[in-house]
Amino acid sequence: METFIKEWSDIQNIVIEKEFYKFILDELRANEQDVCELLDSNYCEKTIHCILYKNKCVSKDRIQPIHKPSVTITSSTYKIKFEVIDSMYLGNIQLTTTKIDLYYCMVRSTQTNVIYILFSSGIVLTKLDLQENRELNDRLHILIGKIIKNKQYVHVLAGHSMGCVLALYTGYLLFSKYKNVFTSNIFVLGSAGAKWMLDDNHYVTYTNLPNIKIFLSGELRHSKSKCKMLLDCYTNEGFGREYRPLSVIYKDTNKENGAIYETPFDDIKCQIEYPDKNNSQCQKFHQWAYYKKLLQTIYKDVFVSRVISSRAKSETRRSKTEKSKKSIRFDSELF
Repeated sequence: METFIKEWSDIQNIVIEKEFYKFILDELRANEQDVCELLDSNYCEKTIHCILYKNKCVSKDRIQPIHKPSVTITSSTYKIKFEVIDSMYLGNIQLTTTKIDLYYCMVRSTQTNVIYILFSSGIVLTKLDLQENRELNDRLHILIGKIIKNKQYVHVLAGHSMGCVLALYTGYLLFSKYKNVFTSNIFVLGSAGAKWMLDDNHYVTYTNLPNIKIFLSGELRHSKSKCKMLLDCYTNEGFGREYRPLSVIYKDTNKENGAIYETPFDDIKCQIEYPDKNNSQCQKFHQWAYYKKLLQTIYKDVFVSRVISSRAKSETRRSKTEKSKKSIRFDSELF
């Protein structure tokens, strides 16, 4: 998990920083393909956009944008090369004065062979935007179809803010329908996610899972008689409840040079306070740049090594029997 956190902290910016996400969105809008062809017949008719025709899954209107840009990105801090192997436009949410684009970008680390599915950031989602958004859910199920088709590889669903919620929600959809796949080769990482889980029995078991880690940032302050933990206020927004447990990454202002720590949310003994959204402190705590700085301080000494997928492990065991070596190959053409 620590290896994934270190790599994720260095690549999440491609769906946040303007020079990256504008390029990705332009590419998505400029390239269209019938993504229904990626689904097998058993899954085809579960989406409103697809229909089974002559034993082949095809789009009803052929409007789903998807693109596989041939791009390699070198991360800024650790200089890890990531291949962009897939991206997909998930739709948009109409606000009063603007639209928020929802999309993901799928990259593969050339160092660990891990696939990261990075969800875009944007706004605090409502139940109507998320669980009741048919267009979004259909396209997330297409993504899930791709993951299941390549289930032998390690996938990390990841995001910041709105992207954190989308990653967790996609993880929940996988967990509820493909639990064995989810627990063996799927991980979820996120930061600054708002509340999104409905208070019903469907979400009871989707908690305290070893392959999920969610962060929120803050700052610890001391006075003569008490201490106070200021936290990212946007994590207290949304509806329902948040995923638990949460890991708090924070700067201790009472320590020399503002030492940085990580602790479980439930272990905080100080008074907890969420600054007002219009407060500069909240804005600071919510920025990905702040999270990135904290994460890369805490996890800077983690050694990043190649991750062997479940299929590769099986091949390795078989190779020992056969007294031959087999290389690990990533089937990018399957996307």
